[in-house]
Amino acid sequence: FFFFLMIRRPPRSTPLYSSAASDVYKRQIMKIKDNSPAVGSSVESMLDFLLYPPPDAKSSCPSFSEYVTSNENKEIELSFYNIATRKVHKCRITPRKWEGEGLLGFEINEEDYLVAHNRVIRILDFFLNSPLYKAGFQPNTDYIIGTENFIFDGVEEFTTYIQRNNKKAVDLQVYSSKEGKVRSLTLTPDVEWGG
Repeated sequence: FFFFLMIRRPPRSTPLYSSAASDVYKRQIMKIKDNSPAVGSSVESMLDFLLYPPPDAKSSCPSFSEYVTSNENKEIELSFYNIATRKVHKCRITPRKWEGEGLLGFEINEEDYLVAHNRVIRILDFFLNSPLYKAGFQPNTDYIIGTENFIFDGVEEFTTYIQRNNKKAVDLQVYSSKEGKVRSLTLTPDVEWGG
């Protein structure tokens, strides 16, 4: 009912972060909670991986939760690796109590960034008036990452999800390489759409 291609591409180079890199890159920011301290920061949900301990740490560091708790109401600098840009960026944020859980407002998933690269589904082309067209997808520049709650484990899982949700609206997290950001698109799959 539409065309897509799984893109498998590891990072151009492994970041230069010693033997701890495999542990460092396992904290994916899945969501930034509304009204949380993280709102308005440069952190991108679905694409950013928290780097802790920071790449430039010269000595051992406390656990991430200890670090955040000990710096409540003080501005801290955190490092993130973005799987779309393949670059490390820094963000200043002030951990504080708010109406939600935690002091930052991140929803974190334990995920290996190398695996996350392999799960992105690129939209190459589709027919006019198809479900992808109606949802607002852009050919050649859109990449399906997953839903707000999970990342697809490849094309097969995505296809199964779409078939299970035939004629039901599903919200997908989509990265645009043209705009350089993630947006939410609502797709209503329909295997009988006529194409």
